[in-house]
Amino acid sequence: MKKHLLKNYLFLIIVLFGSVGCQDNDEFQKELVQIYEIETDHIIEEDTTEYLGLNASFSYIDFAYLRVDIKPTDEATQHWNSTFIYDDLTEYEFHGQYSIPKDASGEYEIILYLSDKNGYQTQLSQTFRLEEH
Repeated sequence: MKKHLLKNYLFLIIVLFGSVGCQDNDEFQKELVQIYEIETDHIIEEDTTEYLGLNASFSYIDFAYLRVDIKPTDEATQHWNSTFIYDDLTEYEFHGQYSIPKDASGEYEIILYLSDKNGYQTQLSQTFRLEEH
């Protein structure tokens, strides 16, 4: 009788530990798909060419794609609205450089979407301001 109770007790402890103490593998993978930071830099060359420099760092398990959206924060401003998709990154950092249209000015938002092959996606955004020249 004691042996049977001991077996049941051990079985109950194992089941409780397995269901409460261990993190779900899907949740663990989802937590690893992260964008840590975005840095932007307004680059002007020879007073004629302007670029937006972008640096980002992130983590992922099985990379699917990185999407970069650049859009105005004011919907009435339509000078610059672009989307770029990258599906061949091999590092955990991204460096991009985007040509700024001549008539673009005002406040813009850059949004990064990171997705892995399991369908987990995260995003991070930052606003920046372009002054009229």
